[in-house]
Amino acid sequence: MGMALVGAWFGFANPLLHFPPAILLLPAALILTSLRATSLTHAFRSGFLTALPGYAASLYWLAIPVHDHGGLPWALALPCPVLVGALLAAYAGLFAWACI
Repeated sequence: MGMALVGAWFGFANPLLHFPPAILLLPAALILTSLRATSLTHAFRSGFLTALPGYAASLYWLAIPVHDHGGLPWALALPCPVLVGALLAAYAGLFAWACI
């Protein structure tokens, strides 16, 4: 999971350091996760949970416009990156499912 988080954080644009080739760590982590899976359901769930922290961390900035321009309180704006990251992590889960 750590390899996927590092790959997503540094592979996607962020304010600290942007190193595009690092994004290749995300599919590598998903492939390794799917190789350890015992079933298709386990592969999907493992791929989803592997990619979710990386996507949610990369989309941290979504909470700011939702709060500032959307008028939602911080308690409702903070889960937005996690929810959008969960949608993207579902695609990663499908990728891990297809790799089995």
